[in-house]
Amino acid sequence: MAASESSVRAQAGPRVAGFVWIEPLLGLGLGAMGGALISLSGTIAYRLQWNHDFDYWHYVRPWVGGIIGSLGALVLIVLIQLSTTTTSKLDHLALYVVAFIVGYREQSFRDLIKRAGDLLLAPGQSPNQSGQQAPGNTP
Repeated sequence: MAASESSVRAQAGPRVAGFVWIEPLLGLGLGAMGGALISLSGTIAYRLQWNHDFDYWHYVRPWVGGIIGSLGALVLIVLIQLSTTTTSKLDHLALYVVAFIVGYREQSFRDLIKRAGDLLLAPGQSPNQSGQQAPGNTP
């Protein structure tokens, strides 16, 4: 193994079968921490008027935050790769911050994904269907 290849591997982090495993786990963990933090905030804020229908939601919210946080970091990577013409190195700290924030505000991120899906997949409306007049048809 050449010296330059070993130095690149040392900088990349721990590897398992050629895969850097620490970065996805940190993204998942920080998303889960965001989900756990907002769950704790909610249980403390509503401790006097607690609705037990939300018990199971708060048990799984860290898991949902971890999954959604990792998805948010992946979306950031894809957007950066699509918007640049040159290969750019993304700071891992930015990915971890995005994973935490998206894990914390997972409902907002799910709404954003839903709106993007509606924009891409919903049939378009003609101006007459949306209540607007077609150009040139002024009374």
